[in-house]
Amino acid sequence: ADAAELWENILSDYNEYYHGTFSYGYCLLKSGKYEVAIGQFNKANDIMETSAAYYNKYLCYLSLGDSNRAMKEIEKAIELDPIDSTYQLDAGEIYYQLGNYPQTISVLDKYLDQYPEDLYARYLYCYSLYSIDQHELASKCFDLYLLLNPRDVDAMEAFAWSLKAVGKYKEALAQFQKCS
Repeated sequence: ADAAELWENILSDYNEYYHGTFSYGYCLLKSGKYEVAIGQFNKANDIMETSAAYYNKYLCYLSLGDSNRAMKEIEKAIELDPIDSTYQLDAGEIYYQLGNYPQTISVLDKYLDQYPEDLYARYLYCYSLYSIDQHELASKCFDLYLLLNPRDVDAMEAFAWSLKAVGKYKEALAQFQKCS
């Protein structure tokens, strides 16, 4: 709150200062003043469009409970900076929460190329494949996931069901037995 006040004073004299406008928005975000923070990130993007401002607007909209708007902001952040893995993981998570499994798969496919041992991303990826009945790919994904996290009984069960769906009955039975 004190930093926000300082930035507000500075910006009264230098209102076309990107770093100050962004920092003021960030202080507002951290203070829970999400709607005002969004306005500052919009101003920052008017001065100089950046993925960071869109990402912070994404955080504000998430905090306000507006997942659809948050999704649009993270998509814009990814468009401006497709390499930033934070944006990819967050986008994958929100797509998953909204039940948009094809988009989850698309975004996390790129992310997992960079971070193949990220358990959370792998979890979302496997269950997205499973949710859209891509059982051949899901079974391969769960197999890898379970190498990294062998105690996840729910994943073992989903793996078994995927194996069954593609006709691998012996392997499915073995997985079901591991679950018990």
